[in-house]
Amino acid sequence: MDIIVSDAGPLIALAKTGLIHLLKKLFKTVYIPEAVLNELNIFDNKPGAKKLKKIIENEEWLKVEKMSIPYHSSLLLLLDAGEAEAILLAKKLNAVLLIDEKRGRKIAVKYKVKIIGTGRILIAAKEKGYLDNVTQTLHILNNAGYRFSKDLINKIIRLAKE
Repeated sequence: MDIIVSDAGPLIALAKTGLIHLLKKLFKTVYIPEAVLNELNIFDNKPGAKKLKKIIENEEWLKVEKMSIPYHSSLLLLLDAGEAEAILLAKKLNAVLLIDEKRGRKIAVKYKVKIIGTGRILIAAKEKGYLDNVTQTLHILNNAGYRFSKDLINKIIRLAKE
C-alpha cells in the first residue's frame, strides 16, 4: 500500500510511544482530514503532540486534507468529526483507513471502506523487519494508556507468530 488515511487514535498512540516512524516506513503517504488534525492537539504538551506537530510541519509523508461533511450527514450523528471525515476521505481516495475505535470500524465497513488497526500495523512492521517483537510493543502501547481487549491482544500475537 502506498497511501493510507488515519484516524487520530492510532497516530496519538504511535507518537506517544515513539513508534510513529513505522507509518513512514510502511506507507509513502499517510493522509489525515482536518478534523483529525484538530483532535491531535499538536499544540499541547501531551506526550507525542510535539512529535506529531514536527512531522506535520516538516515532513511530506503525513498530509492534512481538507474535507467537508454535509450537515445532513448521518455520520455526524454516529461518530465524532474526526472519524466521520476520516471515513469519507478514505472512501474518496479509495484508501485503507487506519482506525481502532470499534464503532468507527463498524461504520467504515458499512461505507465499504477497507480498514486496518494498529495491531495490523505492528504485524506488518515486524514482517518487514522494522519491529522485533509485537508482544513487547503491545505492552508499551498498553502502558502508555492505549487499550486493546485481551482477545484482540491474543489474536495480534497469534498473527505475529509470537
